[in-house]
Amino acid sequence: MREIPRCTGREATPRRRTSKKVGWVTFGVLVIVALTLPYLSQALFDPWALSLTGRPTLPGYWSGEMSFGRGDTRPVVMHLRAETCSRCSVDVEGEAKVCVAGRSIDYRLSGE
Repeated sequence: MREIPRCTGREATPRRRTSKKVGWVTFGVLVIVALTLPYLSQALFDPWALSLTGRPTLPGYWSGEMSFGRGDTRPVVMHLRAETCSRCSVDVEGEAKVCVAGRSIDYRLSGE
């Protein structure tokens, strides 16, 4: 007849090691999520403000020409900023300057 092995309490040790590993993995995942959360929320809610490909985004300095009628094109310079305020209803704000015959017209911009 075989003898029945006695319980020595050593059988619980591997279970504790496994739970420690799971705890560390969970902790690591939470740290990664906490560090990337601002980028993830911006990518979800304001994708125009975050460049994942290195191409220009909407916020920044822009210059070009704008047509104000037949044969009337004027230089325009804009500076747009992304607003990341949770209480604000504005997502973009900035300034624009239109050059007209020796003077300039300044505009303030804001919107969603």
